[in-house]
Amino acid sequence: MTTLCRLLGPVFLVALLPSSASAARLADGTPIRVRILGVITSETSIAGDPLEFVVVRDIVRDGEVVVPRGARVSGAVVVARRMSVGWSTQPGRLAFQFHATASRGGRAIRLRASPDSMPAASVIVDRDRRHHWLQWAGGGDTFDAFVDGDYDL
Repeated sequence: MTTLCRLLGPVFLVALLPSSASAARLADGTPIRVRILGVITSETSIAGDPLEFVVVRDIVRDGEVVVPRGARVSGAVVVARRMSVGWSTQPGRLAFQFHATASRGGRAIRLRASPDSMPAASVIVDRDRRHHWLQWAGGGDTFDAFVDGDYDL
């Protein structure tokens, strides 16, 4: 190494050393496409029911996979109202929120339902915006969750 220092000089050696800032940054509002596992409906779900999703594709930052495809995502139903028929007929309502996922290294990453920082935002399930009497989401349905906060991973 001493001979190398004399030949190349200190400037070149700095370029050979690994960067101390090798952490990949996952920025606030980064979208993560997820698929719901199981089925939820406005008829059978109850506010507070836990939900599970799976990440659809790798999230790559600075050439590193920071959130792998297949990572689990937690969430919960926040609104579940059955349709009502009578004097005041109303369609069913169904909404949920995302809670968190984990990075490749196991670090918890908070998620939200909106690209903007809106803590109470939720995903409203409304099939093709047709206001069906029964609202539902199942295994083939995908949604966008958004990173809540900045993370150096």
